[in-house]
Amino acid sequence: MLLPPAVCMASVRSRLSCAFTLVELLVVVALMAVLLGITLGFLRGSKEQAAIGRARSELAVLSQALEDYRREHGDYPQTADTPEKLYQALIGRLGPAGDRISGRSVLNGVQMTLRDMQHPADSANYLVDPWGNGYQYVYFIRQANSEPAIFAIYRSWCSRDRIPANGCGRLRE
Repeated sequence: MLLPPAVCMASVRSRLSCAFTLVELLVVVALMAVLLGITLGFLRGSKEQAAIGRARSELAVLSQALEDYRREHGDYPQTADTPEKLYQALIGRLGPAGDRISGRSVLNGVQMTLRDMQHPADSANYLVDPWGNGYQYVYFIRQANSEPAIFAIYRSWCSRDRIPANGCGRLRE
């Protein structure tokens, strides 16, 4: 039974019943740790969902930028086999065949993250996903008298400097 401070000061014996025991304090700390763990778990999950949503949105924007590039130059960039070359093509520095040009950027007004935000015109720069990896691009060469050329743009879950032991292509062993 917890007594008010004025009653606790009355005698030495009753002062002992005014304090919390070590067991009670440990129980409270343990409950706080459990609640903190649950809260952080939900927060981590919501951050991951936000990053996934941002990546989907950026992939849609990149797809539209590639369509704008095709309309302007007549074809998709064929040599954008690295994230750097893809970025150079989208900002109007590489033509469809890989030749140097000074064209219009199809990324005007688009808010995306670059590897080096201080130097956006650097030739080693590229667009990065929410996890810090460069977006990948593949151009499928069209055969003569066949369907129009197509492309695939995707994000790689494997970064260039952190390759897992089981390789980038497999999620599970």
